[in-house]
Amino acid sequence: MQILRRCIKAAMVMCLVCMVAEKAHAGSTWVLGGTVYKTVNNYDLHVVIRKPQGWNSAKRYPAYVWVHGGGFDLRPGNVDDQPLITKLVNDGFVAFTVQYRLASPENQIEENSLPDVKSFMRWLRKNADTYAVDTNKIVAGGGSAGGFLIACCTMTPGYNEPGEDSTISEKPTVLILHKPVMDLSASRGGMAYKSYSSTRGKISPRYHLQDGICPIYIIQGEDDYYYPSSRFFTELAADYDFYIESHPIPGLSHHNNVPGYDDSLETTAEAFLKKFGMYPDQVPDLPILINHSPRHRSDIFPAPASRLLVQPGSIAPEQHDLFDIRGKFLTHRSSMSKKMRPTVLLSPAGRR
Repeated sequence: MQILRRCIKAAMVMCLVCMVAEKAHAGSTWVLGGTVYKTVNNYDLHVVIRKPQGWNSAKRYPAYVWVHGGGFDLRPGNVDDQPLITKLVNDGFVAFTVQYRLASPENQIEENSLPDVKSFMRWLRKNADTYAVDTNKIVAGGGSAGGFLIACCTMTPGYNEPGEDSTISEKPTVLILHKPVMDLSASRGGMAYKSYSSTRGKISPRYHLQDGICPIYIIQGEDDYYYPSSRFFTELAADYDFYIESHPIPGLSHHNNVPGYDDSLETTAEAFLKKFGMYPDQVPDLPILINHSPRHRSDIFPAPASRLLVQPGSIAPEQHDLFDIRGKFLTHRSSMSKKMRPTVLLSPAGRR
């Protein structure tokens, strides 16, 4: 019994030490260790790396970068539990789960979290040979706050770590956003975190839409309180030359899953990645904007403008929100019941 009391006391002391360390570094305690990719203010930031079976340094593999969520201010209980990580590693990707400094009113996103994510993306490119990564196949993903950060990393200029080589690109090849926060300045979909942002949310991706952004995949529940900002972002994207694919899921909220959700995520994300040739030893079905240089939509998608992209096997096209090949919004059945509303919406953005 005395031994048990001592063990409990030791565990409580360790928990207290972890809590103090976490507070000292804005909640950024990293429970899984990993490889140090950045040291800032004498504090190490880590990345957890998973390699596929049979990894060979002489080959080149696609990379999957995962930026965790947690409301900008919470470390995750398990940084490696996102469904796509295990699947993509099994499919031949090298996976990287990234730690970043967490935010608070005293530790702003612009000075901490976002520069860290940009630092990691540059670190990955500089160390690509070490991990046998194909730098033409860097898939970046993020959930919730992590989705916001990796989207800002892709679209929002500036906010680099001082002294870092900003000539090395921080941009991924394609982007996968899972239940993302897309706007910190909106009345819904992020306003609670405006105090974490020195720009009051003006770093949000919606303010930095432009031609030539890499292809984007978004999956989010229609009952998610951040979904309106994602939908608005998708609608705004129709005025720009890049590909965006949105998958709203009926009945899904921000913190719960619905039956079949993980399978839907894995199936649709895999189809998206294969569409752009991200899988090992694969060429794309659709061209990618190399180096993110602007090009006219007709050069990228030479299909007729009347061609509608609707998920095979889904409900009838007239029951969908429909976009044509250039992203022109065609119809919306807002009065449709949830049971009749689509589980998939494909919306390639493009200028009319």
